[in-house]
Amino acid sequence: MAHFGAMARYFLVFFLLGGLFAGALTATVIPAHAASPGDVVISEFRTRGPNGATDDFVELYNRTALPINMSGWKVEAATGLGSIDLLPLVTFSSNFTLQSGQHFLAVGPRYSGLVPADATFIQSIADDGGIALIDPNNAVPIDQVGMSIDSAFHEPEIVDPSEILSPLSTDADQSYERKDGGLSDSCVDTDNNPHDFSLISPSDPQNLSSPLRLCGAPLSTLTPSATPTISPTPTITLTPTNTISPADTAAPSATSAFYNPSVIINEIDWAGTSADSTAQWIELYNNQTYPINLNGWILAGQYGYPSINLNGVIPARGYYLLVHGSNTQATTTPIPGPCVVFNPADVTYDQIFTGGLYTYGQTLYLKDPNNFTMDTANLYSSKWPAGSTTKHASMERRGVVPDSSDAWITYAATTGTVRDCANNLVYGTPKNQNWAWGKAQTPSPTPAPTKKPTPRPPTPFAHVVINEFLPRPGFDWNNDSAVNDYDEFIEIENLGPINVNLSGWKLDNVSNGGSHFYSLPGRTLSSGERAVYYGSVTKIPLYDSGGTVRLINSRGVVVDARGYDAVKYPDQSTCRLPDGDGYWTVPCFPSPGLENARTGSVPALPPGNVASQPPACLLPDTVPEVFREPVCHPFGADIWNPGYWGDPAGQLKFPVQDIYSKWQTTVE
Repeated sequence: MAHFGAMARYFLVFFLLGGLFAGALTATVIPAHAASPGDVVISEFRTRGPNGATDDFVELYNRTALPINMSGWKVEAATGLGSIDLLPLVTFSSNFTLQSGQHFLAVGPRYSGLVPADATFIQSIADDGGIALIDPNNAVPIDQVGMSIDSAFHEPEIVDPSEILSPLSTDADQSYERKDGGLSDSCVDTDNNPHDFSLISPSDPQNLSSPLRLCGAPLSTLTPSATPTISPTPTITLTPTNTISPADTAAPSATSAFYNPSVIINEIDWAGTSADSTAQWIELYNNQTYPINLNGWILAGQYGYPSINLNGVIPARGYYLLVHGSNTQATTTPIPGPCVVFNPADVTYDQIFTGGLYTYGQTLYLKDPNNFTMDTANLYSSKWPAGSTTKHASMERRGVVPDSSDAWITYAATTGTVRDCANNLVYGTPKNQNWAWGKAQTPSPTPAPTKKPTPRPPTPFAHVVINEFLPRPGFDWNNDSAVNDYDEFIEIENLGPINVNLSGWKLDNVSNGGSHFYSLPGRTLSSGERAVYYGSVTKIPLYDSGGTVRLINSRGVVVDARGYDAVKYPDQSTCRLPDGDGYWTVPCFPSPGLENARTGSVPALPPGNVASQPPACLLPDTVPEVFREPVCHPFGADIWNPGYWGDPAGQLKFPVQDIYSKWQTTVE
């Protein structure tokens, strides 16, 4: 990366101060320019923290005197085995600019820091992996750091073990910070990670709203109008200051003085209504004094389910109501129209979404058109922090406060004005100020009932997920005495508390125009049980060139899906770590029917299977059959056999056993 030594820094600060005193600097924003390696650096990071392996963050810093246009840039993570995660941690939108001396903070799903995040990512960073800032227009990374000699990202690029940062192995509040660090900022870049970073405790992340400093010199008086915004339009501008003016505070007692988002997730009824436990609904609230266009915004669950493309406008200090309905209702139901969740005489919804909420809990992310996470719900817990199935009461936010387990309270009022489709009282405040607004959290999220209600028992949600799949096998995983595409497999797991009848469920792979469905046999999958389906049974091709594996329930709803890119090596599966509810990880060691793992050993073959076991075909299934057949078993001559290459003179002839031909075949 570009070197920025102490002498250069002092010269730069002297130049800027000299320009200030000479009146040369004005309150004009300097146009952003293209970056060179080292202009923007990874200034601080950690791979785990007090909340465990997903309490991670990455901080970036512009150490130049000019704004940097980061349109299309990505922050990517790599494993300790050399592969790069398919999903970038962050992808910057068009026209995103990082000002001189400004920081940017992206955090993991269980981030415990007090400094608000500018963006969140759903996957975790491997402790022995690496991180890189990538400019798609540049041949080399802008910056990179690694904790393993085998990671795809580290500096220097050719290393010995002494030139690698040690992985963080404990859940302490600590991080690696680029030197000099602290008030001297992160301007040292010698292209050697151990020389450039030091371990600090506690962590000290900074974000877009942190004071601007350039290599130790405050910039607030040098560039007064270079405010840290990511867009000039009010609909998607991040707040450039950590204060809220009195005029922008609707309810002072329910507003955090350090939290002023544009739109928040305000109320969630994951338990449905008394008439229908699947009649779930979500309410958004516009915290600003102007209407906001939601076109291009997304409200999504942590595994992409549900995934709701928002549309329309949410009024100033107003609400936006989403209701759960069927695919048919989502495409044909007018607004207002037939009853969906609520009696239309009481409240009008704004949008229908499909793909219900998990009743046991999940995280929701609200992202703006720039893919920045504007708000979350239930980020720090696997279970819903509030809400109740007793009265189907909603989970209400107690104000414009950061998402946490303390931010949510169960609706506990005994009266209301909104009815469901069976004219039962709805225990919540759709499109009205929350009952919990301004209240302190109660010790228990479920209020004690005042009388014995007799609602019908809620219908538990089936929760079956794709747990692992293998597109390119190199071993006889299905024990049929052959190594071929039939050893590809898809594994599913039942994470729910109830047994699930798989009759009518389907698997498929969306690739090269799609594939036929495989209808799962009508078996019962017990809670916590796995089921493995090999290619020899499903006949679903998991192409080496990539695709999207999907699990579809008996109602035709895609309940889980995972895409994958081209697979370069055999026996590298895609799996969740930990099993079931963990993050997708590539590569994993194939473990059909067993607990997922990053590494492992090939199982022993059944007796009598060794002799007949042919070697794996080393050509991917994307190679045309006209080339594969002459080379690979069972028709080919096994050209990979190392014995063929041990005859330098080329004089020997090797007989080839070919059960499909009556003629003798030889290789020479």
